Amino acid sequence: MLEAIDPVLPNDMQPRRMADDLASDLPVWIATLLAPGLYWATAWWVARSHVITPFEYLGAILSLGWMSVVPLVPSSHELYHARAS
Repeated sequence: MLEAIDPVLPNDMQPRRMADDLASDLPVWIATLLAPGLYWATAWWVARSHVITPFEYLGAILSLGWMSVVPLVPSSHELYHARAS
């Protein structure tokens, strides 16, 4: 519903006023620090599996690549530009 209304509303260019920076920084830090957990979980799965087909390897590689890029690139990019206050 909101997707249909949003294009006709004016742009909101107001800066966000948040009383606590932790509320905005915590999700970024979580996404950045937990991303290596994807690699650990995949390595654990490969080590524990006895028979893995080539399609499962391909699926694991593609899934790992996609799921590590989607949260990791934007969150690490934001941390790169973060200013210490």
